[in-house]
Amino acid sequence: MAAGAILAVSLSVACREPAPPARNVLLVLIDTVRSDRLSTYAPHTPSTPNLRALSFRGAVRLRHYTQAPYTRSAMPSLLYSRYFAKPVPPASTRVPLMSPDELFQQWDESAMALPSVMRALGRHTVLINAHPWLQPETELARLYDEVHHLRGEPLAAGKRGRSIASASRMVSATIDWLSDHGDNDFFLHLHLMDPHEPLAYSADAELLLTDDVPRSPNRWDFDESEIDNRQMDPEQRVWLNAAYDGALHAVDRELGRLFAFLDQSGLTDSTLVVVTSDHGESLFEIPHRRGHGGLMFEPIARVPLILRYPPGIAAKRVSELSES
Repeated sequence: MAAGAILAVSLSVACREPAPPARNVLLVLIDTVRSDRLSTYAPHTPSTPNLRALSFRGAVRLRHYTQAPYTRSAMPSLLYSRYFAKPVPPASTRVPLMSPDELFQQWDESAMALPSVMRALGRHTVLINAHPWLQPETELARLYDEVHHLRGEPLAAGKRGRSIASASRMVSATIDWLSDHGDNDFFLHLHLMDPHEPLAYSADAELLLTDDVPRSPNRWDFDESEIDNRQMDPEQRVWLNAAYDGALHAVDRELGRLFAFLDQSGLTDSTLVVVTSDHGESLFEIPHRRGHGGLMFEPIARVPLILRYPPGIAAKRVSELSES
């Protein structure tokens, strides 16, 4: 559904008056985002006001589901619109290789990836990526004409977290690319990583704490990837949720900057913007479950899908089931 919607809108749009095809496609994939933590899907949540504003100008899929609980299997299904899940990114110690004889895991030789379709239609295809597995030499990255892999800054001594390129750097790189090449038809896939574990406590997380939660300089003196809900005290649970929402808030702020650039540069009416995720995240709502992978619980399986193309997509909220 996700790749099919991108292709359909980029070719033509069915409406009362035929709209011009979308010349460009901007696919924003925010890694590790569950839809119920976005303001688009939960209006009382203050984490993502810019994505909520975007959704008022486009279509929102309310019940959209990924095909796998981790990136290595979810991304191929999203980009190929197939149920197979060939392990395109390299293996890791955390995500085992899959057996090719598993149901729906066979490679479909007739399948064509979305970037390849976009290239065949005359669009220059670009991947701007912060995921450590999607290196330029990998099979998935080779689908694109141009790959920019931004590495993270080294962590300070004693600081927990993952060394990844921040949404601020990623969006700046995207704006720079669009400033230089936005006059040409493009398919640009921006892959952001900020909400992925391990999380770091930030000013954005502090901003989203409620007034009755104690402030403490030692609030993040635990490793959330090594404990479970039996060991967490109530304050740690609040801090963990604030850290996740804070990462979403930071991403949303930078995406607001990107959407404003599209408006200012005149690209909004010629660009289909698609915002989605590869999988969600469990934050101990299910006993002993933290992170993603394993079984497909609702917080992991249900992900956002927002599409904006002003000439051809009416503002609406669609309740039918859809899938990546």
